[in-house]
Amino acid sequence: TDMVRRRYLRFVKGGAGIIWFEACAVSPDSKSNPYQMMLHDGNVGEFQKLLSEMDKKSKVPTFKVLQLTHSGRVSKDDSWNPIPVSPKKYSGDNSKYASDELIENIVQDHIHAAILAADAGFDAVVVKVCHGYFLSELLSAFDREGKYGGSFENRTRAIFEIVDGIRNVVGDKIGIAVRLNAFDSKPYPDGYGITKAEGKIRADLTETIRLCELLREKGVKLINISASSPECHLFGDEPIDSKYKKYVSSCDLLMAIKILK
Repeated sequence: TDMVRRRYLRFVKGGAGIIWFEACAVSPDSKSNPYQMMLHDGNVGEFQKLLSEMDKKSKVPTFKVLQLTHSGRVSKDDSWNPIPVSPKKYSGDNSKYASDELIENIVQDHIHAAILAADAGFDAVVVKVCHGYFLSELLSAFDREGKYGGSFENRTRAIFEIVDGIRNVVGDKIGIAVRLNAFDSKPYPDGYGITKAEGKIRADLTETIRLCELLREKGVKLINISASSPECHLFGDEPIDSKYKKYVSSCDLLMAIKILK
């Protein structure tokens, strides 16, 4: 839309060297709202035009990165109706439980979106694994059965299937980045990157560091570290969700930032 063009043209006019595009849904049913961007076969040309115009108006060479996402349990249709899907089962939850087959389809949706991003002229894509969205929630699928749950290898399987799938199809035509929650502000087993003690919210970055190391071995050179999720506060008297009475400290966040140093 004109507002999207205005937004990113203003970014390049400001002289930014990296343009990190907002979250772009990988399928029509994975949007967090009806107006979320989505790159698909029918609009690759529009993205090409935008990127070309950005290059012409940029003051410096820019590295343009498109963030790919599946909104999971906060997905909505074009009428704002919730269509939540989750890789985990919660009592009383109305989300659709994602079968292994559905997760395989979500992996392929990410790969296809990355192919289109390369065709459009993006320099890299970001696999979004943070803030409680689908791939982020999959990291804490400790109680899930099947090939995408339980062990560390299973819970990270979809991420590596996406990374490998993009590289196998696109080669070096496009870079791959990951936006990763270092930890969630929810106690185990609801949260990832948290010590396995009932009711405690304290970061345990063992799996996070291991995941970063494996991603690096796969050629992922850019990892954006985040933490927590919108419904949980890192700081303050208590999180919005009263179930979680404790919260992580600032030193935990500093530990997360230190991972890549």
